[in-house]
Amino acid sequence: SNEVSVLVVDAGKGFDEAETGADRLGLRQSVRRRVELVSGTVQVWSTPGLGTSVMIRVPTAQSETLAGSAAE
Repeated sequence: SNEVSVLVVDAGKGFDEAETGADRLGLRQSVRRRVELVSGTVQVWSTPGLGTSVMIRVPTAQSETLAGSAAE
């Protein structure tokens, strides 16, 4: 595959993303924006009381380009 995928699953409190306040920056601001900057995607599944799963996918071609730039 031409991507790196990371799946994080927890059995914590879970949440309803639509009801999460704008001041809560975690997934919405920090993770999503950073992953999208490298042409990746973030999917979130969460149910209050049952936990949360987050899938992050980043294309490897973009990663190689960034690694090559950092080495210069």
